[in-house]
Amino acid sequence: MNPTALGTLMDNEFIDQVDEDLNDNSHEPATKSDVRNLAFRIELRIMKSESALIERISAMRDQLDSRITETSERLGNRITEINERNSTTNERITSLESSLKDYMYATGWKFFGATIGTMGAMFTVFAMFITSSMK
Repeated sequence: MNPTALGTLMDNEFIDQVDEDLNDNSHEPATKSDVRNLAFRIELRIMKSESALIERISAMRDQLDSRITETSERLGNRITEINERNSTTNERITSLESSLKDYMYATGWKFFGATIGTMGAMFTVFAMFITSSMK
């Protein structure tokens, strides 16, 4: 028996028919037809439940896919932002390194000049001292 060929029953129809089939007041024995009808109604109900479950799973899958896509886009944007900051930081470090090298180079020459000047002054003072002591 193909339940899809006959269509699905409404919920209230199904409940009424099952209540009727399971009525305790009925003392008549169940016929094969009654059992088939009950099995058919239960099969229809299971199929309806399966389709509702499949719809829910599909909706959850779509929602999960959209959240994953949204999260990956946010992560991609964040990674791009981090890479830009990293690039800016690298440029600053390179600039600082260059400035530091220039400063050390200039300071080194100043120190060298100050040392030579101080030594020249010391030799001059020492030469004057020796000259004055030799007289």
